[in-house]
Amino acid sequence: MTGAAGDDPFSRLPGAVLGAGWDEGVPAHYGNPLGEQRRLTERGAIVDLSHRVVLRLAGAPGSAGAGRLLLERLGTADIVRASSAETLLLDPSGAVRHALHVIDDGRAPWIIAEASQAGDLERRLGGEPGVALEDRSADFGVIGTFTAELPETASVDGVPLVWHDPWPSAGAGGPRYAAAEPHPAQGWSWHESLVPRESLAALAGRVGAPGVAGALAFDALRVEAWRPRQVTEVDGTLTPRELDWARTAVPRDKVGYPGARALRAAEARPAGRRLVMLYLDGSESVLPRHGAPVWLEVGGERLVVGAVTTGAMHHELGPVALAVVEREVPVRAPLNVDEAETVVPALQEQIVAA
Repeated sequence: MTGAAGDDPFSRLPGAVLGAGWDEGVPAHYGNPLGEQRRLTERGAIVDLSHRVVLRLAGAPGSAGAGRLLLERLGTADIVRASSAETLLLDPSGAVRHALHVIDDGRAPWIIAEASQAGDLERRLGGEPGVALEDRSADFGVIGTFTAELPETASVDGVPLVWHDPWPSAGAGGPRYAAAEPHPAQGWSWHESLVPRESLAALAGRVGAPGVAGALAFDALRVEAWRPRQVTEVDGTLTPRELDWARTAVPRDKVGYPGARALRAAEARPAGRRLVMLYLDGSESVLPRHGAPVWLEVGGERLVVGAVTTGAMHHELGPVALAVVEREVPVRAPLNVDEAETVVPALQEQIVAA
């Protein structure tokens, strides 16, 4: 099972620079990451996400709807009544293990997930009685956009295979832990469309270099919107409320899924950590990597209190980052980030209330 894009037509567009790490195989940018952010929000540019894994949970013969019921049983979200949803798979302690973007075509759910999660998902979802887990990554690429549906989008029985991001608020969402109102992501309208791989070249040719943006551009806008991502913000120990992820993926009235009891019990206790946004001093001209230590000075000594999860250069805000810090860190405390033997001063904006 793989989400590798192979011979990706977007990587052959002028100026394309391929990404690395979890975005390996798709363009990180096309020569102007800041300008690409504006193209995304103002002119409807698209982002190549065809390295993502695409799965379909089909019911085995005589077991129609079994895939949908499996996700309903294992995940946090209400899948049965939704054509597009975000669901989290938790461990018994209530920590996030997988974040799945789910599309229901009326017969079976489709899943868009990070490539690094493929093996774990195969072990967790494959082999269930009555369910056939189909890897469709070789057949479909994923294209992200803030605009309406693409003409090249695949459909099943007239149902477009498009995932509509519920962030920052779903109608039946769970409790919200962010301190800010209104939320900075008001107006966020991200969509991920499944496009047949044989149509990707035509799509790339139709939009051309002026109509594309790289993964770095999307990440910067995601940081601005405080939007968690599986491969960056999830470390296997954080719960949905520590990332303010309950708002779109954990309905208040759903129970019975793995980790639900631990999640409810934890609500009576203060969270151990919380997601914050950092405004970084741009004079050092460095951007912290994933995992860069966040620390403050206490009594003349350095105290590490967290780590950067996503760093980004935003076209309006400058250098910014999402980070997870200990709950007790004072909101107004001056923080520092270590990167490449450089200390970068940072100011904290509270996301999850302390």
